[in-house]
Amino acid sequence: MSFIINNVKFIACILSGGKGERFWPLSRDNNPKQFLPIMGEKSLIEETFDRLRKINATEEVFFVSNLKFEKRLNDMFPGVFKILEPVGKNTAPACAVANEYVLRKYGDAILGVFPSDHYIGDMNRFEDTIEMAKKIALDGYIVTVGIAPDRIETGYGYIERGDPIDSRCFKVRRFREKPDTQTAEHYISTGDFYWNAGMFIWHVATFDTALKNYLPEVYRVLKMCRIPEDLPMFYEQVPEISVDYAIMEKASNIAVIEGSFIWEDLGSFSSLTKVLTVNEDGNIINGTMMVFENCKDSIFIQEGPLIAAYGLEGVIVVSTKDVVLVIPKSEAQKVKRLREILKERNLTEFL
Repeated sequence: MSFIINNVKFIACILSGGKGERFWPLSRDNNPKQFLPIMGEKSLIEETFDRLRKINATEEVFFVSNLKFEKRLNDMFPGVFKILEPVGKNTAPACAVANEYVLRKYGDAILGVFPSDHYIGDMNRFEDTIEMAKKIALDGYIVTVGIAPDRIETGYGYIERGDPIDSRCFKVRRFREKPDTQTAEHYISTGDFYWNAGMFIWHVATFDTALKNYLPEVYRVLKMCRIPEDLPMFYEQVPEISVDYAIMEKASNIAVIEGSFIWEDLGSFSSLTKVLTVNEDGNIINGTMMVFENCKDSIFIQEGPLIAAYGLEGVIVVSTKDVVLVIPKSEAQKVKRLREILKERNLTEFL
């Protein structure tokens, strides 16, 4: 049995080609964050797949990912359709191919596009949000999910809401890039901004029109392609561009619906404090070979050598078999900079 709104089926696409760079050294180029069991026994990508399948009998869940993960994905999700990119070109080409696949297979359908590496709490509220987004999508809107911010956060993009569509859904006034601390404080003080959760729900015909209007060259090449046979040709010819920049920031029919569920991007180690157990001293302890004393508000993850720490506060320490990371929690976003330094020094075997 499939869930149908006005006879329009719902299909879910999981974008899973990211590198998870800010979770290095746990996340590596060949074993990125979405394949890690951060929240428990299952990996983040398995949690995402299970969650989307539970949305009131979704018709189909499929993946857009990188070709290098083909065997791994096939082992984890046998029989599930996968669009495997020969090279990553950001989210606009991925969304374009996903939409075209659904358009050709179902004709009349609503497509939801979801990241593979987020934490979602309260399944009932998540499903309620998606159900409402589907209805808004039928009115010709491209719907994005926004999360009401509960702290100053400079690692997320923001969405400024405009005129109301209903009680929890608004027209989008504009998208904002990741702000500095002062700007983020201003955004939150107005009450008109959401975190951009990177989730989109649209009718396939609506997105097809947007693609034709705002990325005509991508649209032209796409319509010539067989999927998946001609993906190498498609990705060779299209630009590297995000769907936010290519379409969302330009189109006038973009809506944001407020997600009423618990959400974390899990974009960096500091975000773990929102989803993992924190002890009485404010520490997260994950591992068995540790000696520490008088440490507060810190994160210790041990997979490699023993961690011995004394008197630390507000620090992240991660040990793996070949890397030890030490960084202030306040600088957690700068893990990407450490990866850049490794590339500059040709130490890519650690990436």
